[in-house]
Amino acid sequence: MQKVKEILAWGDPKSKWSIPIVELKGPITSKENRDGSSFAKNAEIQLERALSDQRAVGVVLEISSPGGGVVPTDVIYNCVREVNEEKPVVAYIKDIGASGGYYIACGADKIMAHESAIVGSIGVVMQLVNVTGLWSKVGLQTTSFISGQYKDMGSPFRSMRDDERDLFQEMIAGIYGKFRGIVKERRGLNDATLDKIADGRVMTGASAVEWGLIDGTSASVKDAVKVVLMLRYQRHKGNVGNVKVVRYEMKRPRSLGRAILGVGSQRSELSELTDLLRTVSGVSEEPSLQYLWRSWQ
Repeated sequence: MQKVKEILAWGDPKSKWSIPIVELKGPITSKENRDGSSFAKNAEIQLERALSDQRAVGVVLEISSPGGGVVPTDVIYNCVREVNEEKPVVAYIKDIGASGGYYIACGADKIMAHESAIVGSIGVVMQLVNVTGLWSKVGLQTTSFISGQYKDMGSPFRSMRDDERDLFQEMIAGIYGKFRGIVKERRGLNDATLDKIADGRVMTGASAVEWGLIDGTSASVKDAVKVVLMLRYQRHKGNVGNVKVVRYEMKRPRSLGRAILGVGSQRSELSELTDLLRTVSGVSEEPSLQYLWRSWQ
């Protein structure tokens, strides 16, 4: 069972009230690490802690993510919205808040970013591999027995048909429409503006302010904390006085065998590295829809 420990970042350690900083760093995935944790699981646990803690008067999301899986991104976004219904939430994009990273940020009351951070990439991507050229060179071929004409759509062992391509594109369009709709609703942007910027492009934090994707820039997450306090005052018409700013640390018990002998650690670390490379490259054992920005797409 994973537990959350509070670490004082700054402020009055004796204060009753706190503002937790929930760090969302790296590719967004629900793939579990060797200790049973995952990006999505850690985010959910920390957000649930912030929601249930009556001493937490608001939350800062510190985002450094290029995005990731469509499903875990949406799950985390909805967790942020749940917290936001009870407490002010401000997202701070530290260096990159692209695609799924930006999607999650839209769940907050306000979005801030470093002026040079990478922001945007509103869109969806799904990449499939075709190995028919390689297979022919080594003299291999495969045979599939399927129950319907689309059962093996996306197979790497044959070229994709036009009708299959249309089905994939239809699916992409639906997921993209949801992303675009969230940005439109949460950021108050009209279709004319979105037609210009919701095409997958990224921009700096400074440009994102001009387009209305974020509310302001700052060189420090401390300014996001100030905005949380301002929003809290506006909601409740009262000042909480001094607060302490805390970060959450995930505590995970190690198994006896692994703690004593390090059993399976080498293989597990290699497996984690492989999973990370698959996530950032877009190539995986199970092709998936991604809210993900990669500079080499």
